[in-house]
Amino acid sequence: AMMMLSSISIAVSRNCSRTTLKRSTALLPRSTAAAAATARWIPVEHSQQNSKNPFVGADIEPLETLDISTSNCYNNNPQNHDDTTTKATIDQLVLKVMRGHSALIEGSLVSRVPKRFRSNADVGNDGNNDSSIKRADIMYELVQKGVQFAAERREEVLKMEHETNENEGEEEGEEESEAATTEDDDTAATNSTLTEEERAEHELIQRGILYAKPGCTGPTIEMYDLALDALACSRHPKAVSLSEALLDDLLERYEALSAARDAHDDHLSSSSSDDDNFDLTLYTPTQASFNAVLRCAANADAVDGNDERRRDEVIMTAFFTLDRLFRADCVYRNAASYAYILRVVSMWIPESRSRGNVARGLFEKACEEGVVNEQVLEALRGAGGGVDFEHWAPSVVDCDIKDLPQKWRRNVKRRRHPHGAGLY
Repeated sequence: AMMMLSSISIAVSRNCSRTTLKRSTALLPRSTAAAAATARWIPVEHSQQNSKNPFVGADIEPLETLDISTSNCYNNNPQNHDDTTTKATIDQLVLKVMRGHSALIEGSLVSRVPKRFRSNADVGNDGNNDSSIKRADIMYELVQKGVQFAAERREEVLKMEHETNENEGEEEGEEESEAATTEDDDTAATNSTLTEEERAEHELIQRGILYAKPGCTGPTIEMYDLALDALACSRHPKAVSLSEALLDDLLERYEALSAARDAHDDHLSSSSSDDDNFDLTLYTPTQASFNAVLRCAANADAVDGNDERRRDEVIMTAFFTLDRLFRADCVYRNAASYAYILRVVSMWIPESRSRGNVARGLFEKACEEGVVNEQVLEALRGAGGGVDFEHWAPSVVDCDIKDLPQKWRRNVKRRRHPHGAGLY
């Protein structure tokens, strides 16, 4: 435990750099280590963080038809998977259904939208925690079905491309076949001269191009955010591991898509200005994507009587997610990010000098980024430990938020998630 605290303290003092709490390959997303080292992130101005609340006026499946519509998701004819219109229709149905489930979970992204701004104003939450967990499970499963749906489509595309290449080869004459063989040999020779990192980069780009083909991309970022939010709000007993798995999936896909875009593939775009272009913003992580995982960790309870194993899982997930936030240029850290990580420190690290040092380091990073608000101060009050912290803390935590330096608060509103509730 002391070694873990020491590692966390060092990581915070280094401003949560790329070396923060490195994990084994098994705990990283399923991309290679070399590919992970070359991860790309689109510029902040292209992200969705400053857009209006996407749930205002959005279609929400009514309670009366929610179960039937849920069972109809992803049950379309697989032969039509390559039709872009069909893909859009499926996405619309799944989103409508997921919003319907979200509206029934107290405190969720959709339930926080005033009823006058909803397309189905009669939908409301049922306030039942068991029901909320059940609905969070349904939403998680819908995302997984979408991932499987896209994976099957990618296999079909690869098979069709392989068959097309074989047919074209059979139609070529003997001379052309020999020329093609020579060309293939040259290509193989060139590939053999690539470094391991260059080969991983090439594979990553090819994966991104495949993801961008019609029907191959999988759930939109809104679907992921709805499921992540549901796990956090429902206090699901497996919320920490499930939310991290969702974040792994969406970041792995985004890494490949952005690598393909950076390679100037003509099919990829950062906007939807042309129907033929791939809209990367629909699959770009938002603050909710990361902060919902931190919120799951902050809300986690000890289970199965194995407090040490649970503690290690929560702390590692929280700080690894924070590290990803520092490496991601598509989103900013905000007040919610620091409030949740400080709550994790407060709840899961025993009171000690090391905990006080970690908490102070995190707070100073929040000050640096100008995202200190009352939630951050409240989380800091319970995260202290050690003589040094006790001597320093009163000068901060006993102050009214308005009395703190303005530069510590300058980005609170600007970096707030667009739904306005301040929870992401």
